[in-house]
Amino acid sequence: LRQLLGAATGAGVDEQHAPTALRAILGAFLERLPAGEREQVAAHLPADVRRLAAAPRRVGAPGRQPRTVADLVARVVAIDGVTAESAEPVIAAVLATLRMLVPEEVADIGAVLPHDLAQFWKEGSAP
Repeated sequence: LRQLLGAATGAGVDEQHAPTALRAILGAFLERLPAGEREQVAAHLPADVRRLAAAPRRVGAPGRQPRTVADLVARVVAIDGVTAESAEPVIAAVLATLRMLVPEEVADIGAVLPHDLAQFWKEGSAP
């Protein structure tokens, strides 16, 4: 968890908002994965990260899964503590750290994401 929080704060999120930002990033990103792949990724994560990464329960109409980097950024900006200007670098930093935590899943994750998100996952920058 410390590595992921450090990635968020290192990319511009203040320490107070880092857990919320991390929850938003991981929740939205992992929600995009098919259930089986999401379970495989979660199995590699420490319990505290798994709890934090659980997609928040929604009341009312279900939210649309992010299909593009812009969708993912919009989801993260909607939470407190991440600005529109810092969202993409913060997401990139958190996902880079996640790639280090689950190296055996990197290719599988990239294979199931829409092209835009797959490229961002692999390269850390928007196409």
